[in-house]
Amino acid sequence: MVEFELISAPGHLVRRLAQIQTAVFAEEVGDSRLTSPQFAVLDVLANQGSIDQITLGRAAGIDRSTTADLVNRLVERGLVERRRSRADARRNLVRLSPAGRELHQQLLPNVVRVGERLLAPLAENDRRVLIVLMQRLILGHQAAEDVTRSDDAATG
Repeated sequence: MVEFELISAPGHLVRRLAQIQTAVFAEEVGDSRLTSPQFAVLDVLANQGSIDQITLGRAAGIDRSTTADLVNRLVERGLVERRRSRADARRNLVRLSPAGRELHQQLLPNVVRVGERLLAPLAENDRRVLIVLMQRLILGHQAAEDVTRSDDAATG
């Protein structure tokens, strides 16, 4: 018989933390009607300027179709501006609008509080260790996805 304890299952723990993060984010940022992935898009654009949607999605850790949907919603709200690339008409370039830049700046302290609240039960050193371990997991899985993507592209 396989030994299994739900409270020790990584997938269950990640899902529970995602639920907690979503609830805390809504409490801290809820008045803005912005989701955590939407804020991630604003943050990438605030730091990288005008970029194409594919690059934006990769930088935010969001798949292509979700990125397109998020950008559409943010364009509708006037927080993001989109235009076709002059160099490649198949690509959309995206950048923050002045309203998007203002909202991003306004929400930064709230988003920092989200992280503080999530990590509050941990000692400072444990917080740093957890962040490093989560980054390693994400980078490890990202590398595997990149290899799979390049294999798929090669076999076409």
